[in-house]
Amino acid sequence: MINEWNSIKSYIHRTSWAILLIAASVFLCHGSLLFSERFGIDTEFIMSGVHNFNSLGRQGLVWLGQLLGLEWFNLYYAQALVILFLILAPISFGYLFWNASGKDVCVLPLFLLGLSFVISPFWTAQIYFLNQSPQVLFSCILIPIIISLAEKARSAFHRKWYYIVFAVAFMQPVFSCYQVLIMIYVTAIAAIFLLSAFKSKHTVREQLLWILYHASVFLCGFLIYLIISNLFFLDGTDYLQSQIWWNLMETSEAARLCLDTLRGLCGNNPPYTTGLYPYFALLLLILTFYQLYTGKRKWTGSAFLFILVELFIIAVPSVFILIYGGLIPDRMQLLLPFSQGCILYMITFMLPEKKNLTEASVKLWIRRGAALFLVVLLWKDFSAQLSYCNRLYYTDEWRYQYDKELAGDIYSKLLALQNSGKYSSSLFLKTVFLGRPELPYNDTCMRGHVMGVSEFAFDAWEKTMYRPRIVYFMSQLGYPMEQYFSEDDEALFFESFQNDFGALVDAMPCYPSDNYIQVLSNEESGQEYLIIKLSEDWWGWD
Repeated sequence: MINEWNSIKSYIHRTSWAILLIAASVFLCHGSLLFSERFGIDTEFIMSGVHNFNSLGRQGLVWLGQLLGLEWFNLYYAQALVILFLILAPISFGYLFWNASGKDVCVLPLFLLGLSFVISPFWTAQIYFLNQSPQVLFSCILIPIIISLAEKARSAFHRKWYYIVFAVAFMQPVFSCYQVLIMIYVTAIAAIFLLSAFKSKHTVREQLLWILYHASVFLCGFLIYLIISNLFFLDGTDYLQSQIWWNLMETSEAARLCLDTLRGLCGNNPPYTTGLYPYFALLLLILTFYQLYTGKRKWTGSAFLFILVELFIIAVPSVFILIYGGLIPDRMQLLLPFSQGCILYMITFMLPEKKNLTEASVKLWIRRGAALFLVVLLWKDFSAQLSYCNRLYYTDEWRYQYDKELAGDIYSKLLALQNSGKYSSSLFLKTVFLGRPELPYNDTCMRGHVMGVSEFAFDAWEKTMYRPRIVYFMSQLGYPMEQYFSEDDEALFFESFQNDFGALVDAMPCYPSDNYIQVLSNEESGQEYLIIKLSEDWWGWD
């Protein structure tokens, strides 16, 4: 333990400049979190004490939330944890890779890994969900710890076999926190295999035994996670199945959707990708073949296995796209910035070392050309990604202020109706939101999959009278709302509302015009509603 602590101190000392630059990059990219009161989709539930992760097999979010003191949600505390963990996560992976690579070069690889990890709109999309992003980032810090425990057990199994127990135990909150973390774990294993194999020559048998050992530890932890989830936490909900396009469309259509999504992932597709990932991957492969050639290493099974694992790391961002059958939420594509960071980390080891170069101009220009090519790509990639991240945060801040103003206007009009005597307490329970506001985005705004979407628009077309996100959002702003409808109320609403009230609602103005909130009644049916009309296309349940 003392030796490990001394190693960590040595690493921090040697990489202090890289750590400072990573921290500066986090503040430059995500620092606006610390000066904002905004919150978005799903977070309004957690702020109101509503937890529903257990039923999804994501009990790790609850466990880690309790460990971090987030059971009673504190917006500003969660934001501070996000910034802290976003700095520590790439440093933790960097330390793991440093140990695997023989403790040689460390500053530049860590800096490139850190920049790829933190400056990513995919992380911006994940951080938007402040109800879970601290736990997800904390899990990223736990992954290197788990792998280190497994490695210590492997290196001295007869004395430290019990480290595997701790590793498998730590896997449970990580794997049940967020599905993508499982693949980040596997990718990290692949990366340390390559880094250790690059510096030390191993036989095919040794490499296969290493892979078999880590695969066994992983499968043990993964199977235990599945057993625990299925026995105690999954309730048969179709939430995850409803996101898999293979189940929702023809196989050929889902396959085409996969190809289109993969092309978008590899191309210039704002606000998420700059199209440079394939070039980083190509540079890594070129340098790999160059090392094999100049190092006079034979094309043995060992080299073939090395390249195979390398191709896995390059292709791993496509895994969830293929599993889900095409489109996946942006917040689930965290594999790309991590995989790219691993690629950049390895490229720094692949670049020919100056001491090994002869005076031959060809070899000298290979080194200079590769370095220049990498610098140009990195500058273009990170500057574009930084711009995307900042514009996404700006858009969500703009959205939040718009929603906040709308919520205040709705509540003030409801109070005016109550004071006028037209809005009784019994009628309060018949409040119905119809439609969704059209936000007048400006040219600076850049919307993501969920970022920038109004709280008043997110559930607009679900076939329900109840809009809980609006209720919880307004309550958290200090505008208490109540909505309750029995099954009979809801059945009657969808059966007769359009016939009895459709013409009246059509004649109403919508927000932001005056009188977008009105009490409507029908003498024949005896029904009475307080209607809040947010858009002209208010009927979306046909």
